[in-house]
Amino acid sequence: MEEEVKTKKRGRPKKEVEKVDAELVSDGTKKRGNTANLVPQNKRTKEEQRKIAQAGGKASGEARRKKKELREFTRDFLMQEASGVLKQNMQVLGVDSDDMTNLAAMVVRLFTKATNQGDLNAARTIIEWAGMAPLQQEQENATIAKLSQVMQLAANVGGYEDDDDTDDVIFYIPDNGRPIMKAEDLVTVE
Repeated sequence: MEEEVKTKKRGRPKKEVEKVDAELVSDGTKKRGNTANLVPQNKRTKEEQRKIAQAGGKASGEARRKKKELREFTRDFLMQEASGVLKQNMQVLGVDSDDMTNLAAMVVRLFTKATNQGDLNAARTIIEWAGMAPLQQEQENATIAKLSQVMQLAANVGGYEDDDDTDDVIFYIPDNGRPIMKAEDLVTVE
């Protein structure tokens, strides 16, 4: 009697769970599930593995090609000359006619949202795009300082003969296409 009361207080009637067969389930019109796709790759023949890998490679190549085309289209579109209302708005703000691109229109729009509407996200975005965010500047300054130290060490060690059998330290700086140091901060090693 006590168990029935507890069940009623919780408001949960006891349910019986139906056992579902692991085979294909059919609702009469469409089959659901395809156990043929559940075969692990290492249980397939070499020919099947090769066909699946080729299909995946082709699909991956197609996806990469589409992403590249989208990036190129976006860059081209952003660099096109602005027209209509966008151009008029930039003229009002005094943007040079040579700089009136769709990208410049985006910058102007962010600027007007930040100043007129007080949109903090627009203000942050435009400051980051300009490379003026305090955290960005701090990180760039730290990188420049570390590289300057490394280059100074390299310059000071230049004439030193290595007596011991220890390996020299080699600094690898990857080329990611972004300038790491400003021209005036470079130290020449002779």
